Amino acid sequence: MKFRSFKIVVFWLIAISTCLRADNDIPKRIMPLGDSITLGFMSPNKQGSLNTKLMSGYRNYLWYKLQDANYTVDFVGSIHAGQDILPQFDPDNEGHIGWTSYEIAEHTYSSMAANQPNIVLLHAGTNDQPTTNPQGIVDILNEIDLYENNFNTHVKVFVALIIGDLIDGDGIAVFNERLKIILDKRISKGDDIVIVDMFHNAGLAESDFSDKIHPNNNGYHKMANVWFNALMQHKEANDNLRTFPSSIVPTSYIVSVSYDDEHNKVTFTAEIPDDGIQF
Repeated sequence: MKFRSFKIVVFWLIAISTCLRADNDIPKRIMPLGDSITLGFMSPNKQGSLNTKLMSGYRNYLWYKLQDANYTVDFVGSIHAGQDILPQFDPDNEGHIGWTSYEIAEHTYSSMAANQPNIVLLHAGTNDQPTTNPQGIVDILNEIDLYENNFNTHVKVFVALIIGDLIDGDGIAVFNERLKIILDKRISKGDDIVIVDMFHNAGLAESDFSDKIHPNNNGYHKMANVWFNALMQHKEANDNLRTFPSSIVPTSYIVSVSYDDEHNKVTFTAEIPDDGIQF
């Protein structure tokens, strides 16, 4: 039986463009979401300036660690802060000075829709004190769920049990305990939430604060370590795998497959018998 060789070239530019690259080459869109601790505020008498171009919080340290780990990310958000810090990092975020979790919730949906993150790093509730009710965090998560439903997308949310402060550590501990109960229930129902115990695992000492609420650079560095460990622990297992579209040709006739990342194209080379193939 004679065979003829020909190429079947698949130009599914939209359908498979993201499948032709390793997932690790596609930046994870991470949105740091929270208040001034996310923005990077430090006490004026320690920092000497309220210039947001010098505010980075944990974000620059986390960025450096992710780059060292070859974890390709794109920080997203409507706020740019820390762009004058060296080494440079991606300064985009959603950290809002003085906002309670309830205020953050009011803007969460629009922030999600505008920035379309895959991952959210949420540290909020410090400005809710002295209340120990974490309802504002619930409101934020509900807004993220609404965004997921309306945009038919998926977001993994890393929710911090927030750091203590030098004012009311006991109140924050109660806030975190109540928040964890709520988060555990949502996780049991299938919500893609990762609890990040920043309260205990950051290990902040009094010397790690620039004032009674905000960490200094050393404290922010410790926070970055906790975020990094959580992200690496829950990193997707298939980051270095490639997937390809199915061919209409039986696999027994395919002699080679090649891919072109630049043009988002897969080429199947097949040997076809003279009596043809049943499609």
